[in-house]
Amino acid sequence: MEEAKIDVGTDEGSDTEVGSRMSEMALPNDRKSERQFQISFRKPGEPVKIWIRHRIFAITAIEAVKQAFGVRGLEEQLVSITEEEWNQWKRNPAAFSPEHGVETFGYNALTLDWKRYLKSLDGAEWMPPREGRREFRMEERVLIRKRMFEATWNEPFELQDFPFDVQELGMTFQCVTPTASGARVELRILGGHHFSKEFIEPQGQYEIVRRDTQNRLYAQDKFLAVEELLDNGTGQVKLTVWVRRNWFFYFHRVLFILSLITFLSNGAFLFENFSNQISYLMTALLTMVAYLFFVGAYIPAVRQITMMDAYIYGSAFFVFSVTVQIGCKEIYNENNNDISRTSLNVKYSFLFVNVIVFCALQDAFATWVACTRARRANVIKPDLDKKERRASLVLRRHSTSSTPWWCR
Repeated sequence: MEEAKIDVGTDEGSDTEVGSRMSEMALPNDRKSERQFQISFRKPGEPVKIWIRHRIFAITAIEAVKQAFGVRGLEEQLVSITEEEWNQWKRNPAAFSPEHGVETFGYNALTLDWKRYLKSLDGAEWMPPREGRREFRMEERVLIRKRMFEATWNEPFELQDFPFDVQELGMTFQCVTPTASGARVELRILGGHHFSKEFIEPQGQYEIVRRDTQNRLYAQDKFLAVEELLDNGTGQVKLTVWVRRNWFFYFHRVLFILSLITFLSNGAFLFENFSNQISYLMTALLTMVAYLFFVGAYIPAVRQITMMDAYIYGSAFFVFSVTVQIGCKEIYNENNNDISRTSLNVKYSFLFVNVIVFCALQDAFATWVACTRARRANVIKPDLDKKERRASLVLRRHSTSSTPWWCR
């Protein structure tokens, strides 16, 4: 069976190249201000126009170790129909299926289960869009299908900035048209909000990146998401969500405790016996090794050193340097065969220098964290601006009678 050709379209060109446009207006209470539509049917042989949107109900899990995340959501698909198809639907809505439809598959999904269709009372999967503020009225006769899905998506995580990382979670849907007629299908993004009103935020160490309220396209969304058509001409739709790790858990469980252990390693100079000093420092080193295993339980084996690894290695090196200083002081005492005021001056000099070095290392790490968070924000913003300009153009071409003002 031959697949129909899918034309995903581009943002270039005039509005006349897009095909049927949707009028851009709100639905106020005053019905006199409402524009009158002349709803037409798609003529046989004309391109089949399909609008698609994916909406998220919940992000059930984000597992950096498995490089995957789970999503529950809803797919909405609108298809332009001919007058003959409209008559077929009116005769038997429950058994109707459009001649040219699009089926979607998870391109980077480990599992994708379509749970159920949201049907009408008479059991019809395809229904006319309901008139109202939250639905869509078009100048062309269309039918809409809504269905729920649960999926687990594979996404390579970027963990160099762990635990201050921001992850881009992409869900790519492959759209195919199982038809033998070879009809031309024009795929479009429906636009609008990508999170439901009852969206359940992910529980645990991740949180959704929030939107800047000055951006009109997503001003009323609490969280950030962008849906776009990929430019590879294969009919792929990608929905992207950005999540930020909550670093405070790692701060009070790892960073803060390690900083205390590292600073208190200077207390080895307070012991007079050399064996007690070495035992004290070895205990601190073993504690840091245990923290390496603790952190390894939260991230997969990666080839690069993360920010958390760098901090633990830096702390271990600091304790190691204190151990070397203790050894040098002991050798000096044995060679001079006394514990004089000079020996005490050496000990206190080491202690004073170590405190200064410790404070400098903490300040350097804090500066590194601040620069990393600013860099991650700048990485998202230019790419996001490009996507939003693209999405804004698509919405301007395909806005509906109920498209809110912030989407215009």
